[in-house]
Amino acid sequence: MEPNINTELAKELVLEARKCYQNKNAQDGLILLEKAKDIFIGARDYEHYIEAENLMGVIYSTVGNDSMAIDIYLDCLELARKKRLHQYMAISFNNIGSRYQALGQHDKAIEYFLKAQAEMYKDRIPGREQPGSLLLTLYLNIQESYGRLGEYDKALKYLEMARPIMDKGENNDEYRFSFDVMEAFFKWHTNKYDEVYSTMDKLMEEALESANYMDYLQDFRIMCELLESMEEYANWEKILTAIEEYADSFNYVNAKMFSVEMWMKYYKATGDSEKYKQKCVEHADIYFEMQKDEYEDRIRSLDLKIELQQKEKARRLAKHQSDIDLLTGVYTRRKLREDIKKLERSDEILNVCIGIFDIDYFKEKNDTYGHISGDECLRQVSSVIKKCVGGYGSTYRFGGDEFVVIIRKNEYNIIQNIASKIRNEMVKLAIPNLNSKVSDIVTLSAGFKCGTVGEGNTVNELLDGADKCLYTVKRSGKDGYKIEL
Repeated sequence: MEPNINTELAKELVLEARKCYQNKNAQDGLILLEKAKDIFIGARDYEHYIEAENLMGVIYSTVGNDSMAIDIYLDCLELARKKRLHQYMAISFNNIGSRYQALGQHDKAIEYFLKAQAEMYKDRIPGREQPGSLLLTLYLNIQESYGRLGEYDKALKYLEMARPIMDKGENNDEYRFSFDVMEAFFKWHTNKYDEVYSTMDKLMEEALESANYMDYLQDFRIMCELLESMEEYANWEKILTAIEEYADSFNYVNAKMFSVEMWMKYYKATGDSEKYKQKCVEHADIYFEMQKDEYEDRIRSLDLKIELQQKEKARRLAKHQSDIDLLTGVYTRRKLREDIKKLERSDEILNVCIGIFDIDYFKEKNDTYGHISGDECLRQVSSVIKKCVGGYGSTYRFGGDEFVVIIRKNEYNIIQNIASKIRNEMVKLAIPNLNSKVSDIVTLSAGFKCGTVGEGNTVNELLDGADKCLYTVKRSGKDGYKIEL
């Protein structure tokens, strides 16, 4: 798709939204993403629309609104499936799996991660590498869930698949801690204790400098579990202090809850019963805060869904109005161009017939009976053509008194039947046109060109053929039709 000013602006809005999210300003990020989505959908830029919506889902999950996040991921998945965008289906499957993973449902998470992997391979083109960051994220997610289920062989397999992507990518620094902490976790649980101790200083440095906000809590949960298993209480306390600072700076209730739960585990492990009780009280307070936030989130979610529904309704109405000719009620020339592009994008060879109609001596009709009568004539003629074409195709007003039909058949007898019906219906209608040189009623001249679209054959070739047939009819005295196979 060629870039335009609007979509370039929308891409900038997405970048700004990501910065807002990283700077702990989720609400402004969501507002920017809504604006970007409106531009992308208007431009039919479905890839960037899905990317923007997936980022919204990530932000909602970060602030603890899993319900809204899942709704968004499912919407993305449906659109990607409809447009056959396998890579974007993979992103959506991965994000849904991540939510199951965060809830500890690792069997279900793996099911979605493997679906994502399958979609990635559908887009594989020989000689072209897959998007590294997506594959890396996917492999890290799969290996974590296998590890959580105690299936360390499978976990290590995916960790090794992730390693070359991790080492090769120039922009993979944000995933370094995710990779290294999982590797250390698996090594510890497969009794490679010395290797873990030898990398602890490096791991602590990475942890305290981590800027991977999307996976922050997930990575630090693993780090805390590793340090607890190692009884590295001094390092564990440093990590918990970092988590607490993260939670305070973001001011998200779920991050505060995570911080308190980690401190509770720490104080229980170290036997500090007094501080453990204090954290239990904090835990209860945050729980009630979460209940309040959940109630407010439901209201915001409902408001947002209604707003989105109204926007979609307005968009559909605007599109319908641009597709339908207000005078005649048939499709517009703009809609004709759009439908021609759809036909030519088809993977199949299509049987098609194009018909062009012209009202004979329409200027004389207008001059004799006036433009109001002329408008009524256009309405009646378009209605006849539309009715006789019926389910075989679509009718368009090409401009002035010209109409075009696209018929999804190319057999001569079917086209002749339609053309004869239209001619007979016009006789029955008997719209007066006393200054016509061929009849005292309104008549039509028409040309039809039958053929196929696909494998180099275009609709425009059929349009040109139909136009030549129409020209032949008009030169032969009008009030008739010609069909060419």
